[in-house]
Amino acid sequence: KAVPGQKQEDVAPGISRSPVSTSSLLSGWKEYHNPESGLSFNYPPSLVLAESEGSTNFESKVLSFDLETPEYAAALEKGVSVETGPFLRIGADIPKHAEPSNQCGQNETQTGVVEISGYPVRKCESLTLGQFHHLDISFSNGSPYTYFIQSDEYTGTDKDTIDYIIQSVTISQ
Repeated sequence: KAVPGQKQEDVAPGISRSPVSTSSLLSGWKEYHNPESGLSFNYPPSLVLAESEGSTNFESKVLSFDLETPEYAAALEKGVSVETGPFLRIGADIPKHAEPSNQCGQNETQTGVVEISGYPVRKCESLTLGQFHHLDISFSNGSPYTYFIQSDEYTGTDKDTIDYIIQSVTISQ
């Protein structure tokens, strides 16, 4: 979605580069910075931030920063089973093996390009019930980390909010 007074550039037919500066839209938003990964972003005060760190068979380290609705966070806190993922997951991992980044997966479609800390990054969406719903962004900037942004709520007005959060993401490494 265009920010008033800013021009979107066409990257390819049907794909546009999202604007980067959203400071006037982010007034009153909270700011998060993780010094270890260099990842920073802004988010609306209506969302709850949950941090986690771990590892898997595929990554030696995973830093995950989930933005959740208060209802979702409360359900998790009470131990209630939640069938969906968080509103938005932003994170960084150190892969054990080389893996492609800044590419769309087999069942995903590139729907745009955003610029994050000077890097053009592909926005990939997958179809759910015939409509784009899942968002997946994965990229590397030459550091040991691969960065990712994921959401299963990429639709309606939530899509606008997620786009503004993505536009605020910076990497300082």
